[in-house]
Amino acid sequence: MRFKLLDSTICFLIFFHYAFSQQSVSAPTKTLYEIEDHVYIFQGGGTWALTSIILEDNDTLILIDTHFSDENNLLLIEQLKNMFPKKKVGTIVISHPHADHFMGIKLFKEAFGEIDVISIKGENDHIEKTTKILYQAYEEVSPQKLVKPYDIVHPNIEVDKNFTIPFANRSAEFEIIDQNESWKSLIMYLPDTKLLYLADLYWGGLALDIEGFGASLILWEKELRNVIDRPTGKIIPGHGVGLYHRDKIKEFLNDISGFIITSIRMIKQGIKRDEYIQSDFHDKIIFFGGRELNLGHAYDEIKTSIKNENK
Repeated sequence: MRFKLLDSTICFLIFFHYAFSQQSVSAPTKTLYEIEDHVYIFQGGGTWALTSIILEDNDTLILIDTHFSDENNLLLIEQLKNMFPKKKVGTIVISHPHADHFMGIKLFKEAFGEIDVISIKGENDHIEKTTKILYQAYEEVSPQKLVKPYDIVHPNIEVDKNFTIPFANRSAEFEIIDQNESWKSLIMYLPDTKLLYLADLYWGGLALDIEGFGASLILWEKELRNVIDRPTGKIIPGHGVGLYHRDKIKEFLNDISGFIITSIRMIKQGIKRDEYIQSDFHDKIIFFGGRELNLGHAYDEIKTSIKNENK
């Protein structure tokens, strides 16, 4: 399935809505704090509310995902230097190739020197695309524009299989998942405490069709179910404030599953695309972006899956 680039203004509005919704969860924002032994998180404020994870090793720091706005990235850098004056960020892991998660790498390299940047193999093209799509949104939240499109840092280490990073007598397992048809994602799991970082598998709502980013509702539901069915402790979302319990993610997963099951039934009963878009069965589900566009894409994808099943 191919996707054309969506206008960056529309993408900004999509993400503005989802990020704003995350502010209702009570927890420290714009503060670097420890959640487990040698594991810290920094959840930025504002309309993007991304999460960065910091693993403290004996001599260095490992950072999973940067932030979108210059303000949040610079504040995290300042707090890292204050909390760990003798340590530098030596490794950055990009969970997936969306610009809001890697935009700050240049600022971290300026602050700490050379850094190994790890991402999934084959994502360079998507890194370029999402930078173009979201750059106008970046300018809105970063008036100084400290990062230019040509400043985007590409990974110097690309992985094509699961890997482990040891830190402070612990280990972080990184697993590649096929979150969508056009891009993959890394999730992080700490086997000793069952802590789980979901990246964008969960960020508070249902985005069915952000073109240029790629979307597959059925694949998303499948991968999230596979992930959440394992034993879990604390759950860290890619966006939002605070930590989540497994029951919260299961509730969201059940919403997606119910949406798909209902859609299959309606389409098999012969509902037309326009009627499907105008129906109210989805009123209890949080959507981000234009409903007509999103629901139309959902109809097309689910109808195609039904046809494929019947072959």
